[in-house]
Amino acid sequence: MWQIAGVGSSMFPRHYRDHYFRSHTGINRHGILPIGPHVDFNVPHGREEQFADEAVLEPPAKRVA
Repeated sequence: MWQIAGVGSSMFPRHYRDHYFRSHTGINRHGILPIGPHVDFNVPHGREEQFADEAVLEPPAKRVA
């Protein structure tokens, strides 16, 4: 999803990580943040090739009341 236009620019993974590790004192009493791993969400993931043979699912038909 990160690579969908407009999605990656609206997400802040460092903020999410910092908030998780610093706000849950029952899990992480001292607020220790991990250094890594560094994840590059812009690297091509290859799903186009991996799922090339999968059928494209149609959205469900709208129900008429």
